[in-house]
Amino acid sequence: MAIYEHPRFLKEIPASIGKLSNLKKLQIYDFLYQLEYLPESIGRLKNLEELYIADCWRLKELPDSIGQLSNLKRLVLSGVRNSLANLDRLPDSIGQLTSLENLIIHDTPVKSLPDTLGNLNNLVYL
Repeated sequence: MAIYEHPRFLKEIPASIGKLSNLKKLQIYDFLYQLEYLPESIGRLKNLEELYIADCWRLKELPDSIGQLSNLKRLVLSGVRNSLANLDRLPDSIGQLTSLENLIIHDTPVKSLPDTLGNLNNLVYL
C-alpha cells in the first residue's frame, strides 16, 4: 500500500525511511521550498543502488551517513541551484561509496569536490 502526498506539501522525509531495508531506488524531487535536510537514517538503506535528488531548492547539505550506502551505484544531484540553496559542498563521506559508478552533479551551487573522491575506484562517470 502506498500513501501519496504531493511533495510540495511535505516538509521533511521521515526518519523511518531508514527502515526500508529492501529499497533499491529513491527519488527525492520537487520539494522546492520545504526540504532543508535529509534524515541521517538514509544511511541505513543498505540495498539502495540509485539516489536522485532534484529540485530541492532549500537543501542545505547531504548527511554524513550517505557514505554508509555501500551498494549505491548512481548518485544524481540536480536542480538545487537557487538563491536559497546552501548545498555548496559534498560530505567527505562520499569517498566511502566504493560501489559508486555514476556521480552526476548538475545545476547546483557545489563549488568543489572532496579529496576523498579519489577513493571511488569504481567511478566511471563524473
